[in-house]
Amino acid sequence: MTDELEVLRGDFSAFRDECVWCRVVFNTHQALFDQGDEVDQVLRESAAWFFHDYSVISQEYHVVQVGRLTERADNGRNRNLTVEHIENSLESLEKSSDEVSELARRLVKYRGRIDHSRNKLVAHRDVPTLRKPRQPRTWPSAEVYNFFSDLNAFCDAVANQIGMEPLDFSATPAKGDALDLIKLLRSKRASEIGSNSSD
Repeated sequence: MTDELEVLRGDFSAFRDECVWCRVVFNTHQALFDQGDEVDQVLRESAAWFFHDYSVISQEYHVVQVGRLTERADNGRNRNLTVEHIENSLESLEKSSDEVSELARRLVKYRGRIDHSRNKLVAHRDVPTLRKPRQPRTWPSAEVYNFFSDLNAFCDAVANQIGMEPLDFSATPAKGDALDLIKLLRSKRASEIGSNSSD
């Protein structure tokens, strides 16, 4: 194995870890805030402001993470661990593929969806933007799910090109995760309702 391939494998392993973390954050948000009225009620009755704040934080962090993964490989003095960096490294070793290139293109295209929020509200606090009344923006969830599907497919395609194992990181359950938190809050709520009805 060449030194360059070993370096690429190390870079890719670190990049994929970032992709997995991006998915964990998204899955946590979805588990808490995209489960319907009953879960929404449980969260509001448990700690409404905390969950409101966490929702805003996780949405902003999604914008930050997507921005980091899809920015330019070289930005001034920084060499960034991004989709472009991985794709360029593959190309320099003549190990890229049409599949890798197409998935990279789609991932970078999705960045266009988050650029305004990133540049005007999240990474920077643009005064004119902050002073304008904010209108809710439509952001079809299918686009977000497609981004994550493409991200996983990109990682798997790269892994195949450099002799590493693919990794499905679409589901990220773990003991003590958001789903366990919801179960605990439901249980607490049910016991409180039962206690109140017996008084």
